Amino acid sequence: YETFEENIIYAKGMANVKKMVNRHIMPTPGSVMESTLKLKEELGNIMTIDVGGATTDIHSVSLPSEDFLEYLEGEPLSKRTVEGDLGVFINHENVLKNFNQADLLKELTIDKTTFSALINNYSYIPKTPMQRKLVFALTKKCVNLALDRHVGDLRRVFTTSGQKIIPEGKDLSQVETIVLTGGALINLKDTESIIRDYIKKNKTKMMPSNNVKIVKDHNYIMASMGVLSLVYPKEAMDLLKQSLRM
Repeated sequence: YETFEENIIYAKGMANVKKMVNRHIMPTPGSVMESTLKLKEELGNIMTIDVGGATTDIHSVSLPSEDFLEYLEGEPLSKRTVEGDLGVFINHENVLKNFNQADLLKELTIDKTTFSALINNYSYIPKTPMQRKLVFALTKKCVNLALDRHVGDLRRVFTTSGQKIIPEGKDLSQVETIVLTGGALINLKDTESIIRDYIKKNKTKMMPSNNVKIVKDHNYIMASMGVLSLVYPKEAMDLLKQSLRM
């Protein structure tokens, strides 16, 4: 946070902001993590997925399963990954490179000419059904790749005493609530299905069960509430619950 504050002042307009506020300026991922930590106090083991225009961030605050405790010494209680190559606006071209174009065209049910026109007129706020369909596909790819990188795996290894399943990485099997935030995950319809589909298809990932509770940050305030919670914890929690419709 200190490094961020020392350097963000060189961004356009930030010098004026520094004069207007009398407390810390916190980077968005840091503030969303603060909100996630706050929610953990009441909701138990939790994960927040934030798909933005430039990055896709995953925040998890969760204890591992007792079955894997002995293998996961050193894994932090709270973990944040910020994927700088995954975003649905500034980085949408990077995300497109992760698709097989034929599969994407089939998913969107369009031909190459229509697809080219769609990309050439790309907007981070989709207005037509086809634009929304494309942004949904990009959002799903961002979530899938970010989860691949953030969540641990169950590895099959062969030892002198036979085959064993060894956990590697962050165990999120005990997560009770998943929070979705970021413009795409909040405003597109049925984005909860992206998470459930990932859980269903990735049996070796240490994800929670498919009936995990998934909620949306409807008011898009997690980043703001993280900062606010440092000074007004109760009020921030009340607003977070309101946004999550709890």
